[in-house]
Amino acid sequence: MPPSSSKKKTSERFPAGYGDFVLKSSDGVVFHFSRSILAYMSEFFCGMFELPETEKIQGTARNPLVLTETAAVPEVFLEHIDPKSLTSTIDPNTAIDFFEMARKYQVRTIFDRFQLTLRRERDQRTGLLFSRPLAVLYIALQHDMEMAGKWALQQLVQCSAALIENDEVEISAKTLQCIHRLRRRRVQKLQAYIDVIVETNTKNNIPFKPFARAPSSRAAQIGNRSMKSAPWHYPMSVHRAKGASQA
Repeated sequence: MPPSSSKKKTSERFPAGYGDFVLKSSDGVVFHFSRSILAYMSEFFCGMFELPETEKIQGTARNPLVLTETAAVPEVFLEHIDPKSLTSTIDPNTAIDFFEMARKYQVRTIFDRFQLTLRRERDQRTGLLFSRPLAVLYIALQHDMEMAGKWALQQLVQCSAALIENDEVEISAKTLQCIHRLRRRRVQKLQAYIDVIVETNTKNNIPFKPFARAPSSRAAQIGNRSMKSAPWHYPMSVHRAKGASQA
């Protein structure tokens, strides 16, 4: 479901009556959510609700808890902790702010679920990992998600250079240098792989056949992935030639 527009004063997804606690985004959209669910999912809110009654001055219709995030961010944040929500997607444009909100309000479940989602999307080759791998790496580094960082690096060394150049995430120069170094190593491995095939065919007088996908043309665009998962296949004649040479 798309996030609420800032022109609407109340969230369509979390309207009045949806819960007994009221939050308000920085652009004026009001969200109603369950106090008990917030306390269960968030260490921050759990501690807040344990304060003496005289200090519980926020969270009412007259005095909502004012957030620093615009409406799109808390909308997705609440969807991720709402047990009634059947789907909860992450907008690539607000992903960094969303995870920062999860960190600020101490909702660890969001990070655990994100890594499970990345694992599924990695197999399906869809989602944030493929649309903004640099942002995923940034999020992983900021929030100590080891597997997410590993998968992001694997994608960064083989993705289009445009995905790196056009992403405005503030990644360190040292990290960018590491990524480019890995991409260069991948190109070198691909070229070495091609040289072995050509040499083997030449020694065994086997006419060279073109690849299903020419690695030489993709080598400048993709990074340093393992040869076992290379996205092309060399001719079966090369397999036979290797077997003959070993014999």
